[in-house]
Amino acid sequence: MASVLLAGLRKIYRNDCLARDSSCRGKAVDGHSVQNSVVLDALAENNHVSMVTLTGDSMRFELIGRNKATTFSGFCSNHDRELFKEVDYAQLRDIDLSSPRQAYQHLLRAAAMELWKKRKAVFISNAIASRNSDFVRACGIMGLNPAGIAFDQESLVPMGYGQRLGLKESWENYTELRRLTHRSTFSDEIVFVSRILRVPANFSVVSGVSPTQDLFGSPLYDVGRVIDRDYPMPHMGLAILPHGEGTAVLVAMPRKSRFRLQPILDQVAKLPDRELEIPLSKLVINNCENSVFKPSAVESMSADEKGKCLRDYLRSVDEELSVREIAPINLFRLGNLA
Repeated sequence: MASVLLAGLRKIYRNDCLARDSSCRGKAVDGHSVQNSVVLDALAENNHVSMVTLTGDSMRFELIGRNKATTFSGFCSNHDRELFKEVDYAQLRDIDLSSPRQAYQHLLRAAAMELWKKRKAVFISNAIASRNSDFVRACGIMGLNPAGIAFDQESLVPMGYGQRLGLKESWENYTELRRLTHRSTFSDEIVFVSRILRVPANFSVVSGVSPTQDLFGSPLYDVGRVIDRDYPMPHMGLAILPHGEGTAVLVAMPRKSRFRLQPILDQVAKLPDRELEIPLSKLVINNCENSVFKPSAVESMSADEKGKCLRDYLRSVDEELSVREIAPINLFRLGNLA
């Protein structure tokens, strides 16, 4: 019953364009966090990709049509086209890892997706906790009796507080990045590192990440102080994309996040390929729900490998895991083990 109600609340949630200005053209449309016509096309088999999806209390790899994979309703069609035109590639060779503007647009898209997810989560949490008109409307749409639905109210209070704090952080991060849209240069505001790993692409992700550990599990900052306005949570964007015969890795962040996340920038820039692949895989499993895989790569996984991977994706849904707890699965070499 609870899952039916959640589906109803997701259905009635209003997706407004995050740009919020006079050039908006109607309500937000479905856009892709991982670009469709080139990036998803490079991974798709029979026009489908594989994604990790949550069903009830379990995770599974699910085949999803590439036109639906990684979609989120963050912007109207006008802003979706204008804000991200540098990373809506026409061909793989348009990916330019040296371009600050492309790095910025990946970072903005990742931040927008995180904001969109948190806004929806807070909407749902508020509706359930207060049993407001949205709660009643969702029940009506799904044929449920509002009086017959029970939730653990004690668990809703801390969950709602955590979601609102996350929404506040995400909104501030997104709005600061959004102000940079018309800049001609980003060198004063954005820091990024990129490289190409010499292994064919098995998967892709473009996601916002707020890590508390470096790639090997060492603490980056005092997590207990992030509620302090003078000690905001650092944010970064992670993009992993097909690139010719290899896989491109891009980490970008606002300059103010650099002093806490510098170890990750150094590790991505300096580690040899083989030493970087598993730590980066753990970062993805721990933080990136919108990972997209080549279906044949998922099929090449052993049952044990697949089970451990899904277990850790599931465990990371509610909290960031210690890097040392995550199984050492190399997402870059599924089916490319040589």
